[in-house]
Amino acid sequence: MQQRRRRLLLALTTLPLLAQARDTARQNRADVIVLGAGIAGIASARELRRLGYSVLVLEARARIGGRIWTDQSLGVPIDMGGAWIHGVRGNPLTALVASAGIKSFASDWDAITLYHGKRALNEAQLMAANQQFEAVMAMTAAAKARAGPNENLGDTLRRAQDQLLGNDRVGAAVRWQVWSAIGSEYGVDADALSLASWNEDDEFSGDHVLLDKGYGALIDKMARGLDIRLSTVVQRVTHGASGVKIRTSNGEFSADAVICSLPLGVLQFGDVQFDPPLPANHQTALAHLDSGALAKVALRFPEVFWPATHTFARIDGNPERYCEFYNLQPMHKAPILLALTGGRHSRSLEAMSDTAVRDAIMRELRHIFGNIPAPTHLQRTRWASDPFTRGSYSIMPPGAAMRDFAALAKPAGTRLFMAGEATAPAYPGTVHGAYLSGLTAAQALAAL
Repeated sequence: MQQRRRRLLLALTTLPLLAQARDTARQNRADVIVLGAGIAGIASARELRRLGYSVLVLEARARIGGRIWTDQSLGVPIDMGGAWIHGVRGNPLTALVASAGIKSFASDWDAITLYHGKRALNEAQLMAANQQFEAVMAMTAAAKARAGPNENLGDTLRRAQDQLLGNDRVGAAVRWQVWSAIGSEYGVDADALSLASWNEDDEFSGDHVLLDKGYGALIDKMARGLDIRLSTVVQRVTHGASGVKIRTSNGEFSADAVICSLPLGVLQFGDVQFDPPLPANHQTALAHLDSGALAKVALRFPEVFWPATHTFARIDGNPERYCEFYNLQPMHKAPILLALTGGRHSRSLEAMSDTAVRDAIMRELRHIFGNIPAPTHLQRTRWASDPFTRGSYSIMPPGAAMRDFAALAKPAGTRLFMAGEATAPAYPGTVHGAYLSGLTAAQALAAL
């Protein structure tokens, strides 16, 4: 009798635990699970929900957006990750931003001031520099047409500059322009880029615009109504004929299919295990591609001391420490500068303290403007060392080609689909490419 009572008490104790386990399993189950709450993952989830699927989104961070990060710590919204809509005509983001009621501000790339010492180049010098820059790029384009797959862009650019440029102020301006076209565009030095595959992606036409509320406002609106589990780090994805099991820091999730929108660097580092492993074509693409590391440092000052221009830079400094400054005062009505740099310099900044980064930036500014006030606030990025990104966006090093993006975009199994900017063959490395890749993955899943 006593033994039966013990068995009964054990059963009564176990029943709530079993019920709780069943409730958790139901809560952690959906038709489709999307890995990553960046714009690619959110676009996939929205599209699948529109098509009638139940969807869960798993996000490692305590926020949504991924490499879209709109920071408010300087008192205004500043995009520390993706920032511009690159070409508004025909760009799918243009309509999304308009429907979200977000204002945009066109960047005037011609409004640039270049300083050699404390003197700005005059208009004639800028025009001469632009002409010589075009000549350097034309010579580089001609070399690209006959380039082998393993040649790097840096060697060709150096030959063109050595042949065409002098050591005067105009030559210094062109050398900085070449750096800007590569370092602050791709986040790497030119040696890290394939000559044969350089500048292969498509573009939208029209203005390049910044958003007054930042991309974060768009992400927030797009994510409304979605079931997103934050602070949930994916560890293992098991996929096959019977469905999908996903092991995370917050337990196990299950679904009929999964869309993986994790960044290229995360996939390459092996932070997430796949069972079975990704197919050979995907593995080859991951081995070929790489990620840039664009560094952004936002600084708020007590007052404006810089020219009323869109961009300015020092051109007589160390070429390995070049940077460029964007004037955010016209958009935010606040004394804020955004410094951008790429390549080895950007990666070295990530290892520095905030104080050391501030001092490095201030040395550049004081070389131009002399005795200026220190910033009151600073925010900076560490995309390369961030375990949830391991880079800013995808690039093509020597040996890589556009077909690697296309290979990575293909389904990696009957129940595993891929999204993210590195799976956008026409628009890699862009916010609009990531968005379109999310729609493509969702539609490919629904077509099966």
